[in-house]
Amino acid sequence: RSYVEDIEKELKIKFNKRFIFKEAPVEVVFTKQVSVIVILKQEPIALVVYDSQIGEGFFDYFSELWKIAKN
Repeated sequence: RSYVEDIEKELKIKFNKRFIFKEAPVEVVFTKQVSVIVILKQEPIALVVYDSQIGEGFFDYFSELWKIAKN
């Protein structure tokens, strides 16, 4: 998704990308230090959170989702 590349360039971070849905109105992009909630409207909105606890929380949450999805 092109907006992820834009976020990577802006934040100077490379994400390990996995997408659950082909298309959804809201997506979450995160590292252990930075989390981005993207609302895909006609004019997208990105909420950027610089907090390692939030990043780790997203990481744990989505790790559990991936375990469930693999079963």
